[in-house]
Amino acid sequence: MSDDSTLEVLDASLQRKYRTCALYRMVLLAFGPVQPFKDLLKIEEKYRMVLSGLSRRFDHVPSADEWERRIAIPVSFVEACEEAIQLEQENEKLFTSLLEKTEEPALRRVLMRMQNVSRMSHQPSFREYLEFARFDKQRAINY
Repeated sequence: MSDDSTLEVLDASLQRKYRTCALYRMVLLAFGPVQPFKDLLKIEEKYRMVLSGLSRRFDHVPSADEWERRIAIPVSFVEACEEAIQLEQENEKLFTSLLEKTEEPALRRVLMRMQNVSRMSHQPSFREYLEFARFDKQRAINY
């Protein structure tokens, strides 16, 4: 069993993954299997599973995932990309603050990995597709 701060960090991380997955699923419902949402959702779901595994390892029951009901479907693909960029920037900042709250090595490794993936992969992907969408809407939707 881990200390309370580690469990709080774990819960906050899981809630963020729930939220991110919910947004990406809403985009896919609205616009079909568009990139980069389609591929990045798979990555987000893997991290959600990793965090769920850590919860089981620590005998912790995480908070419920209620984000599907709380996320609005974006009006346009441009809005979806903008919202995803903002969420990924928030994720990066959140993981920085959460890293300061736990010394648990396994959780820290996952947080650092999620932070790096957000900064180095997800944000650039969404920016690229946002540019496609702004200048060539049909091209961006068809990827």
